[in-house]
Amino acid sequence: MRWLQSLRRMQWSWLMVIIILVLLATVFAFAMNRNDALRRQVRSEESTQQYILSRKEEELISLRAKLEDVGSKSYIENHARGDLSYLKPGEVRYTVTNPELLDSYTADEWQIILNEMAFPD
Repeated sequence: MRWLQSLRRMQWSWLMVIIILVLLATVFAFAMNRNDALRRQVRSEESTQQYILSRKEEELISLRAKLEDVGSKSYIENHARGDLSYLKPGEVRYTVTNPELLDSYTADEWQIILNEMAFPD
């Protein structure tokens, strides 16, 4: 009888070991699954941030090019002419009030108009 009790104890011991191993395997599988999910999330965030960084670098290059242009003499002159209506001495500004009318002229008529507007030397 004693050996029967010993056998039952041993069976319970093995059963407990198996239950503990199954629980450990479940916890390990859960931890690995959670780790993979976090890794995927980090990779997704990294690719998003990489895309944002590349867009910002392109914007920086564009802004640096604009900054170089802004300081140039031609930019200042074009800005003054376009936005501030600057004219050089001897220049005349023409304003077209009815642009639809200009579409009906032929090339020869345009040449006559341009010749009339030219200043004599």
